[in-house]
Amino acid sequence: MTEQKQQHVPSAIDKTELTYWLEEAGKLNSSDYTKDGWDIFRQIVTEATGVKDDATATEHEVSEAVIALIDGMIALEKEKVYTVTVDGKKVAEGVYNQIVTITADAPQVGQKFAGWQLKDKIVSYDEVYTFAISGNMAFTATYAPQEQTIEKPLYAAVADTMIIKRADGKANVKYIAKLSIPDNYILNETGLLWYGKPDLENLCTETGPTPGTKKIVAPVISSTYQFAVNVNGIPAGKTIRGVIYAKVTDKETQQTKWVYSEEVRLTNK
Repeated sequence: MTEQKQQHVPSAIDKTELTYWLEEAGKLNSSDYTKDGWDIFRQIVTEATGVKDDATATEHEVSEAVIALIDGMIALEKEKVYTVTVDGKKVAEGVYNQIVTITADAPQVGQKFAGWQLKDKIVSYDEVYTFAISGNMAFTATYAPQEQTIEKPLYAAVADTMIIKRADGKANVKYIAKLSIPDNYILNETGLLWYGKPDLENLCTETGPTPGTKKIVAPVISSTYQFAVNVNGIPAGKTIRGVIYAKVTDKETQQTKWVYSEEVRLTNK
């Protein structure tokens, strides 16, 4: 009797994750990014597609293609092009942190410039305003009667946020802040209060951060009181709570005051 030897056929390589990330890449629009950044990413997608279509691709090659796609998408975020508008008209576009200057139109007779409004807050009282792009930004130039006294408000705000996924599944989150500090106050310290659990009702009090809250002091603040703070390595499915704070002193009374933004929650989905 002749024995028949069974031939071992290797199981097919699982390309589910690679397919998923290629589909995610397909949702991106080239017009949202710089040409150089998109050209580099397009090459990564082409190579990953080749691995997906290759019936002989090894598990290592598939894994490397997935990592390249994720890293490429992370790098592409730095090449994303944002639009700046003034009163509904596009005046500039650029990548994150690019410096832009906008200039208000001359006021009508009997009027004076009253500030640049962004997301319902006055962010500058300078007719010529220079700032760093932090996302799509829609400014409105406001005006007031010549005789009206314009008082600069005291506030801290979250101007924008960013979530950047990492190849290990974790995420780095960025809180982009904007402060308004009237001339009669001295800014002592500013930064981010954050927490990763729901057990604290509030992250801050009138006299300072709630005990247990984590604090990141902003190391660099622009002359226009803009800054960004990163919280890195947020696990998948985790939500962090963030509040921008400013500790100021009244020049006249020498009293210290804490000012906070609204709480903003970011989830690594």
